[in-house]
Amino acid sequence: MLLAALASPSRAADPATPAAAATAAPVTVAHLEGKPTLDGKLDEAFWQQATQVDLPYETSPGENTPAAVKTTMYIGENGTHLLVAFVAEEPEPKKIRAYLRDNEDESWDGLWDVGANINDTGYIVEFEIPFSTLRFQKKDGPQQWGIDALRFRPRDNRYRLSNNIRDRNNRCYLCGFRKFSGFAGAEAGNNFE
Repeated sequence: MLLAALASPSRAADPATPAAAATAAPVTVAHLEGKPTLDGKLDEAFWQQATQVDLPYETSPGENTPAAVKTTMYIGENGTHLLVAFVAEEPEPKKIRAYLRDNEDESWDGLWDVGANINDTGYIVEFEIPFSTLRFQKKDGPQQWGIDALRFRPRDNRYRLSNNIRDRNNRCYLCGFRKFSGFAGAEAGNNFE
């Protein structure tokens, strides 16, 4: 994930090509004071200060085509947790189905809290992910992370929406992630269970 540097509550511009993504400035993640009530409503004032990033691309089955529905990610951190919310618009909310399953990528099994709410225009999901459940190197000052924000929308096909263009000619999937900077003082856990 890359493009223009942002100050909260700005909306991030999106790269048009993988090459543009690779050279764009990182998105600045907002530092938020407080803790969310995980109810899928985004009614806490600090969500208005969060950095907003759209998921404009359908990367499957389409090949980086415009997404048919709008999805906006709100992202921030409060010193101990990564805070992420998705506002997922849906023209037919009655087709939304909630189900419980393991992570999409079953290689990571972190601990985090989530709350969701289906509404008249789609649904909202709020995540509170402790930094201690994530793996990253400790660094003084701001850090830079690559983030691939995804929405899966099962309809006649299983649509995969992302903030990143998927370059099938690049064998390094992680290299195409948009970069986000911030997270100063974040400390990873010891990975003990």
